[in-house]
Amino acid sequence: RNLLMSFVHSYSVRIQKDIWEDILRVKDLNKTTSINSFINDSLKIGIRNKFDEYSRRRKTRESINAISNF
Repeated sequence: RNLLMSFVHSYSVRIQKDIWEDILRVKDLNKTTSINSFINDSLKIGIRNKFDEYSRRRKTRESINAISNF
């Protein structure tokens, strides 16, 4: 059993009213997924997107540096 996978961190968060209403609409459309699961899945996607963005920025910066040093 992977201990890291069983660890749950409770974090109290303030969610903007319009975002919360969107979450409730999604919950209403998909009654089998909990709000907690939806938020966790969305965070995974957001984190993956941020890492992709950082990687693209780094590659762009390295390309610019390589060209400027040419």
